[in-house]
Amino acid sequence: MAITSQDIVALERHLTDLKKQLGADYAAFGESCALIERQRTLGCCRDEWQAYETCLESVTELEKVCAKQKRRLDLISDKKGRIRQTEKDLQLAARQRKELAGRLGAVAYEAYQSGVADEALRAASATWFDGYLKETQRLETMLLKGGVVASWARTRLSLLRRRTGALFQHCGEDFLDHDQCSLLPDAHLAEEASLLVSRQQELTEDLAAARSNVSSLQEEVDNGKKALEEAKSQLSVMQAKLQQLASVYGKAVYDQIPPDVIARDVGQIAYEQGLAIVQRLDAIAQTQQRIQSLRNQMQIDELNAQMELDNQKIAHLEEQEQAIEQQISEVQRSIAERRRKIRDLSGADHG
Repeated sequence: MAITSQDIVALERHLTDLKKQLGADYAAFGESCALIERQRTLGCCRDEWQAYETCLESVTELEKVCAKQKRRLDLISDKKGRIRQTEKDLQLAARQRKELAGRLGAVAYEAYQSGVADEALRAASATWFDGYLKETQRLETMLLKGGVVASWARTRLSLLRRRTGALFQHCGEDFLDHDQCSLLPDAHLAEEASLLVSRQQELTEDLAAARSNVSSLQEEVDNGKKALEEAKSQLSVMQAKLQQLASVYGKAVYDQIPPDVIARDVGQIAYEQGLAIVQRLDAIAQTQQRIQSLRNQMQIDELNAQMELDNQKIAHLEEQEQAIEQQISEVQRSIAERRRKIRDLSGADHG
């Protein structure tokens, strides 16, 4: 079957796809290596990694911007429904805050009464617990006296301890209001408090935006869409750049670090990604060889076709040559016949 230019074009398209896939392979490999580079250096390609990391930070920030713009646009586009939902979210956050405040107060109390609180925490907690502890100690001392005094002290102590939950609650609220949760010895609880306060602030801002003047709703929608599209456009550009930088970094690491080192220092996933790159490179080489082979065969076919035409021309010329020779022979015979007649006529005159 004859080779056509369409066969080569189809393979060239396939080669283009393979090269794109190779770029994606390098990018995936680079992303895996970048994760390890953040923890411990692989000893090479730091400039490529730093360029990737810088771009990744920009992409992360733009993703946050897009998410925020979309959230705001959703709020504007469906104000009533979003207002109700945000109010519910705020109510949930308020319940979570109340429960969290109690735990914060309990942690502060435990640190204060056990003596492990530092000076700053003691100063922040004294208002809430100093009087409570003194009163508790006074009543516990009265219990030792027995009789009516002990009975009265027991009742008072029971009432006092019933108010412990409210005391913890008010203390925790105070810590939340004055951003003092970081003073507590429980870092995880302090982080939870920070996230909840941020969430409440964000919801409050969203609610205020949703309740803005209804007359400006369409203008807000238009502005929100414009801002979101601009952010998406910037994000798309940066994501493409990030993919390119990941590919550059991945290729640089692939070219410099042997597979066994990748398996040991980066992990099995990166090792398998490296094998995928090898397979893709082989496929590209085979396709390039196939394209060149088809081009050569196409040229051979063209040369054979030209030679066939030339042979046909030769055959045609040979046929013409035979016809001409035949015509010459016929003319020569005619001339000979005429000469013979001349000789015969000349001999008749002499006789």
